[in-house]
Amino acid sequence: MAIDLTIVNSQPMLAGVLSIHWLAITSTTIHKEFKMNIYGKQVVTRNGVTDVNKLDDLIADMVVHGWRGRPIIVADMGEWIQAFTGSHRLTAASVTGAIPELVWLPSGLTEDEWVGIHFANDDDDLLRVFQGLVANHPDMTAVVAVMQDEID
Repeated sequence: MAIDLTIVNSQPMLAGVLSIHWLAITSTTIHKEFKMNIYGKQVVTRNGVTDVNKLDDLIADMVVHGWRGRPIIVADMGEWIQAFTGSHRLTAASVTGAIPELVWLPSGLTEDEWVGIHFANDDDDLLRVFQGLVANHPDMTAVVAVMQDEID
């Protein structure tokens, strides 16, 4: 089921936690710049929306059911929020007003640990990096579980 939507300069949704601006989607093309905010900070994704049909399906599902997807792995980078997974789910959530479930990377990662994360080539590499961080950051266990579900 393809959904054609046009949302231009929308008002902030979800009490300022999540908002979108200048979005126009058809079943074949994203026409305008997509901007999403969490807690007032712009979200930057690793991959962006690469499959509009997948996005259409997610939007249709979220319109009916709300958020049912896997949590999104995110990190507060100071001036922006980095999303490591879920670019399609985040876009669908922003269009439908669904509230995404977020799993945050710990704030105490070292510069060397960030280098490993940012140079991961794909989801498998990212999972290996996250797994290697659990010894020093036990709170990474939830991140590893979500990333494993992402790959499976």
